[in-house]
Amino acid sequence: MPDVDRAHVLDEVPALSGLTADVREALAARLEVVTAASGELVQAAGEPWNAFYAVGAGQLRLVTESSGAQEPITIDVLREGAHVGASVFFGEDEAPYAVRAVAPDGATLLRLSRRRLNEYWREHPEQAAQFDAFADRRARRAAVERSALFGRRADLVEALERRTLEPGEMLIEEGAPGTEFYLIEAGRFRVYQDAAPTDTLHELQPGEVAGEMALRSGQPRSANVQAQTEGSVLVLSASE
Repeated sequence: MPDVDRAHVLDEVPALSGLTADVREALAARLEVVTAASGELVQAAGEPWNAFYAVGAGQLRLVTESSGAQEPITIDVLREGAHVGASVFFGEDEAPYAVRAVAPDGATLLRLSRRRLNEYWREHPEQAAQFDAFADRRARRAAVERSALFGRRADLVEALERRTLEPGEMLIEEGAPGTEFYLIEAGRFRVYQDAAPTDTLHELQPGEVAGEMALRSGQPRSANVQAQTEGSVLVLSASE
């Protein structure tokens, strides 16, 4: 393979800025060299993306299908030094992925699989805990930035506390005091009132907020908010 500075491959990944230089170097040492033949499928559409790839030589083309197009659509071409799949460091993209990755003329890749990454975290629990804290701050910041109301309030990130809910669990109950404000991070939440429990007033999605009116006015909650799916919210208490 061409002379690639493997030790510093992960230094070029902005999402991994929360890793110390020695941890990035240790993980880089676990990168596997993968040689893809011309036209070889590296990542199939409809499968979870379970590895980080850095291009050492050649190209990696990201392609998606479109019902309105006769030919597949190329959405990006990754050349030497480019990377894809950093989301595996954060436990993301375990759902089927809509894009496939192909080496059109052959390529030499550096790969870090989710399995090898998890092995490293198990062997180094203190480093795993530090990175988990960084990943949590990253996720909270992303949720705040998605919100039209708080997109400019990066200072709120450290004040927010995550709360997870199961399907059917109540986030807000009508008539309760309004002491907390919620930013929906993941999942779907149904808004309804006791007078008409089967009528959905609104369905909250990630990036939307709940509970702000009662928190501002000091009045009891005017409606119920119930988790429809597994979900999580970021909580801001009145004291903040």
